[in-house]
Amino acid sequence: TMTSMWSDLPRRLTTISLGVPIILYILAYKKTSLVFFQGVHFLSCIEWVQLMAPSTPSDESTVTKYLFVVVSMIVSQLSDKLLPLGIVLGMTALYLVTRNAHLLHGLLMVTIPFHTWYQVSQSFTHTVTLLFIVWNCDTGALVVGRIRRMLFPSIPLVQLEWLRAISAAKSLAGIWGGILLGVLTTMGIPAIWTAVREHLPTDHQEDSWWLDTPWDSWLYRLLLGCFLSLLAILGDLVESAVKREAGKKDTGKLLPGHGGILDRFDSSLLAVVAFSYLCIPNDESE
Repeated sequence: TMTSMWSDLPRRLTTISLGVPIILYILAYKKTSLVFFQGVHFLSCIEWVQLMAPSTPSDESTVTKYLFVVVSMIVSQLSDKLLPLGIVLGMTALYLVTRNAHLLHGLLMVTIPFHTWYQVSQSFTHTVTLLFIVWNCDTGALVVGRIRRMLFPSIPLVQLEWLRAISAAKSLAGIWGGILLGVLTTMGIPAIWTAVREHLPTDHQEDSWWLDTPWDSWLYRLLLGCFLSLLAILGDLVESAVKREAGKKDTGKLLPGHGGILDRFDSSLLAVVAFSYLCIPNDESE
């Protein structure tokens, strides 16, 4: 029903209203921003372990939980040059001890993205830009998908077979809605930062990358918005597939109306790697 469809809206809005100002304040300073993403990474590791298939022996879960968390946190701190070696050694250690493919996948889906987030987090404007794009993509997919079901309840959802296998709630309408809002957000980034530039934290008021090449090109922003939105949706779908395999709806309950930490950051896990490579100069991301 329409009422149940929007029943989580008050909790979502409350979480956003309270959380966004706090997060922006934390991200405004390099040290607190780094600590923030280290905390998010740590909690994401815990949630990833809790998404292991139910068939995993209970006496093994405690050992694997702490081993994966430790390995992921250590490997993520390595330099870019040492990261591939760290991933290989981490996978080897986890395989020898746990024989659990889910944890090996975690080094790819959790460790590498947060390694990148640590670097991106040192730039307030880049961090907020990416979060704004991927979270708006999430919002567009959710809202458009629900509005479509509300306005046309008698018309069957248009779904691809592989999409239905991942989640019955996801539709092509929602995907297009996510891409649209993600692209619109990316197109508007220069105007948004220009408008609020004088209100930025003191250390970031000299930032002006959004006025320079290639951000001054509307075609670049259009293509980048499409690419990042697709990666955001793909990241969400990957996590949905993992949750379905584990028989869970959410990764946790820490964020009322949103689920767990991974539920909130899944759309950034693939996008942050591409964003760092495409949008941040090497000397700035190190």
